[in-house]
This record gives sequence, C-alpha cells and structure tokens, in this order.
Amino acid sequence: MRVLLIAISTIIFFGQPTTAEAQPPVETAARFAAEAQALMRAGDVDSAITKFVIAFAHDPNPQHLMNLARAYDAKGSTTAATHLYRRVAEWQPGTRLSSQARSRLAQGRGSAPTSQQNLTLTVIPPGATVRIDGRLIGKAPIPPVALSAGPHNVTIEMPGYQTQNETIQMTGSTPVSKLITMRAGSSTPSPAENLQIVGLPAGASVAVNGQAIAAQGNIAAVQLRPGLYTVRITAPGQPTFVSTVTIGSGRQTVAYRAGGVSHSHAAARSGPSTSLVGEWFGQEQPDAWEDRRSQSARLSMESERRGILTIQQSATLPRWKQRQCGGAQTLSWTVKYAVRLEQMTGSGKLFGSVVNLECSCEGQCRTDDLIEWDLLIPSNKNSLVHSRYLFQRMRGSTPPAYPVRKQPDLIGISGAWQIQWGTPGEVQQASAMLTGGSKEFSGIAKFNQTTTLARWRRKDCGGKTDLTATQHYKITATLDGDRVTVNFEHEKSENCNCAESACVAAGTTANLPSGDYYLSLDGTALINASATISK
Repeated sequence: MRVLLIAISTIIFFGQPTTAEAQPPVETAARFAAEAQALMRAGDVDSAITKFVIAFAHDPNPQHLMNLARAYDAKGSTTAATHLYRRVAEWQPGTRLSSQARSRLAQGRGSAPTSQQNLTLTVIPPGATVRIDGRLIGKAPIPPVALSAGPHNVTIEMPGYQTQNETIQMTGSTPVSKLITMRAGSSTPSPAENLQIVGLPAGASVAVNGQAIAAQGNIAAVQLRPGLYTVRITAPGQPTFVSTVTIGSGRQTVAYRAGGVSHSHAAARSGPSTSLVGEWFGQEQPDAWEDRRSQSARLSMESERRGILTIQQSATLPRWKQRQCGGAQTLSWTVKYAVRLEQMTGSGKLFGSVVNLECSCEGQCRTDDLIEWDLLIPSNKNSLVHSRYLFQRMRGSTPPAYPVRKQPDLIGISGAWQIQWGTPGEVQQASAMLTGGSKEFSGIAKFNQTTTLARWRRKDCGGKTDLTATQHYKITATLDGDRVTVNFEHEKSENCNCAESACVAAGTTANLPSGDYYLSLDGTALINASATISK
C-alpha cells in the first residue's frame, strides 16, 4: 500500500490533535516527530510509529518517512521497513537521505533487532538487593544486565525500605534505563509463588521471561515474585507456544497445547463472560464467502485493549501467475497485525498495523498496512461480529470447522435475550423474551426509541424536534437449513411524547434487524453481519 494512504488512514483512525489547527503543518509535524524520537529513546516503538505517521501526514517530507522506516526496523517489521526505505530511496535520488535508505536496503531489507539489549538500573539509595525474574543479580549499584525482548520482573529489597516490584518491557532493539527510588517502610518481601507448567511434550524447552526452566517429565515449575511473566515453550515439530501469566493471586498453572499462542485465563463459559481476554477464532460469515478466495482469522487478546490479529488467506492463481510461482495453483499468505480495541456500549473499533507478512510466492501477496474494523460486541462477550468475520471463543486447541452451527436446532432458545444492531457508537439495544422449539420460535421485543422528526411531522408533536417512545415488536423466526430467518412486526407504542400516529409511524419505519441469522456454536447467540440476538 502507498505510504501516503497509510498516513491519511492513521489520521482518520487517531484524529488530528486539536492543537494542530493553530500551528503551521511543518511546525506541527516537527512537534510530532520530536515526540516520536523521545518515545523511541524510551523504548515505546509502537507509539513512536504512530507519531511519525501523523508527522508525515502533516508534512509529507521524506525525512519523516525515513524516521518511520527506522522505527519499523527497530521493531523488527522488516517488510514495512523495506517498503519505506525504498520509497525514500526513490523520492529524491542522489540526496543524502536517499543514499542512507539505499545503504539500509543493501544491508538486507532492514535490520532485524538484536535478541538482547541492556537494562541499566539506578537504585537510590545504593546497597539494595536486585533480582530480575527471580534471579539474584547483586547489590546496587549493578552493571547493565543483558535481557531478551519482552516483560521482565524486577524486585528490589533493602532493610528499612518497602520492597519494590517493577515490570519492565524490553523491546530487544533499544537499551532501557530505569531509576528506582526506594521508599522508607516495611522491608517484608513479597512472597514467592509457584508457577506450574503442565502437559509438556517430549523434548520441550521451557523459558519464563527468557530464562530457561528445567522440566521433569511433562511438568515444569518455578517460584516467582509477583509480576507479569511470559512463558515460551518450543517443541519439535510444533509452533512456539506462548502464554502470559500474572503472579500475585495464588498458584498459577499454564497448560501446554499444540498450536501456538495461549493464555492462562479460565476457560470461557457458555454463559456471559466479563472479559474479552483470550483466544478467538474468526471465519468468514457465509454471506461474505468468495468463489476464489478463503480467509480465516485468529485474534489473541492479551488484554481488554491489546492483542494480535492473524489472518490466513488463500486464492486460486490464474494460469499466467502459476508460472511465476513455480507451478503452484494456489497462493497462500498469512499477515499479522498488532491491534488495539476501543470499546463502546455494545460495540467497538479494532485498529491494527501490520507487523509481519508471510507469502507462498514472494511479491504476489497484497494486504492492507492498516485496518479499522467496526465490531458488534454482544452483551455476553462470547462472540465478536465484523461485517466479514464472525469471531467466537476458542474452547480447546482445535479451531471450529465452521463459524456457526452447520445443522443447528433451536432447543433451549426460550428465555430472556438482548438484541443489538447498528454501528459502533450508534448501537440500538432491545430486550426480548423468546419461546420456541427445534424449528421455530416467537416472542416479544421492546426498545426505547429516540427519533429526530422531519419538519412536517413536528406539528404532530407540539413542535418538539425529537420523538421518544417505548416500541413493542412481535418476533417470529423459523429454522431454514443452517439459517434462522427472523422477522420483527410492530405491535404498539408506549410512553410516547407525540401523537399516536407519529409514534406508530416511527415504530413501523424503524430500521429493525430483520433477516437471516446463524446460531453460534455455543448456542448463546443468533448472529448476522449487522446484529446479534444473545443470551
């Protein structure tokens, strides 16, 4: 994708700061670039990338592109860095900046980050005992410590002072310096707690925050101070397994599973969930299928706001492209995005930037550098609905074969449900009471409606500009193959602030989510691209 589009898209995603309107674009860009450089020095590469992109959007100067390329380079996103270096090299051939970009390309399409970088700790007062990831380092002052990329737990203890626990994030590309000032008080250390890792396959290697842990049979255990830890397990013939765990609330157990990323949270229930953290499998909604391309997705939410989105795609190659790809008839590629989720009532927006692209035929795969997805988030938080993908919680190591039930039934559908439809920030919500059997159900739904009235209709409302009412609808639905066809029919209006005719008209013309739905795998939701009906 063109870098200018990246910049414009990012401005749309994040919004221009209000202070920028009072400054010339060049000065505004310089301010964002300076902030980005400071973030780079602090090791926050992701935030620096955002600032550099905004700087370029204000002032399309090749220097800002060069800065952005270096940031992606530091992060290890060689595909993005290479693309940007090429843009800079071609922008003004013969200039110093172009020469620098060509030099970086000659070094191998961007440099990968080193595996370790130094952490420099300054502790006041000196003499405190320093442990990193439970390993004794010594008494402060200590020399710089080489650490791998990822979170590391630092514990500092000293008689007469409170024990300090810090989680420090290492990028693997930038040294980190940290000043810690001890606070007077009790020196009772935080108790160590047991982390147990079970189900290890033969030949597995285990590391916690980069430190190797010995295994006994299919189990490994280690005592850790409170903090955030990353468990990494490698096994012959299997993808690397990664799990994040927080020590501080009793003994924690991580269960290995083949297939890669996992988390140590409790398994999702069929009933309502309170958290989005965990593993999600997304497959194209049936109405989004294409004849020549198939797509599936995995979403690993590390927190309520941050995660990794992995999209796998394949497409049939035309004959003239098969020759370019060694005779292969199918092109497949995998793209990973670092994503953040902004939640709203019943909905959210997922923003992402590409961090890695793998392609079965180099040069033939195309993907969006940035994404902005509108999501519906049902009240039970057991599914996430995008116009193309339906995400459902993983309940084991094997992704479901279909995003919805292939041969569903409606047994157990009776009860109270919530209906959500609309767009993020404008979600309409209604409650429903349903009764039904295996092939059909019916019920009553109601929601509070607020509608801006056309001028000609305001005379029916005593001059009011808005109509408010509680609208009631009869719901009928039938099971047809693997779909549930749902219909809403207006019954009555209550608590209306306008004439009855205006309230009925508003109720019958409301954009209700009638249409075809699919029953989720856990039976807790009826879903289509624009609405969910969930327990």
